[in-house]
Amino acid sequence: MLLQGRKLPEARPVALTPLPKPQPKCFPPAVPSITIDEPFDATGLAKVRKTREVSTPSSQAALYSDQMHTPSAASSPSAGQPTPIARTTAWRHAKKERLAAQAGSPGTVLAPFAPKQRQYMCKICKQPMTSEGHTQFKGTRYCPHAPGQIPVVDWLAQQRARHIAKKET
Repeated sequence: MLLQGRKLPEARPVALTPLPKPQPKCFPPAVPSITIDEPFDATGLAKVRKTREVSTPSSQAALYSDQMHTPSAASSPSAGQPTPIARTTAWRHAKKERLAAQAGSPGTVLAPFAPKQRQYMCKICKQPMTSEGHTQFKGTRYCPHAPGQIPVVDWLAQQRARHIAKKET
């Protein structure tokens, strides 16, 4: 409530009798300080590893010297030398060359062996399930070559009726 133009009430103490003076705080006795030893500073004392340079066969060196892009011979002191390449890159190129040598003619590379993808075969007619006439409904398979098989339209209607009856129970 805004007390505009009104006189504020006088402040009253909360307690009717004055409170006693507070007692001085009791501090626990001083605990001796604990000193923690810092570990030895070994900054800059680590041994620097030397990097290994990959040795490339002469055929790979010739291959990369032709493909290597150098802006100008004067700007680079090692313009005649090929740059070192990663071990995996060298391995992949060597493998590619071995496969080309096995193929017999240059430029033809054998593809690595890839197993054929297994097809789902029908247990009744031993044809792929993707062949003409095969179908499925909710995981139940239909083969047109099964003995005493009803037409696919009737089979689907029967399966749908079974599915609806199963839902209702």
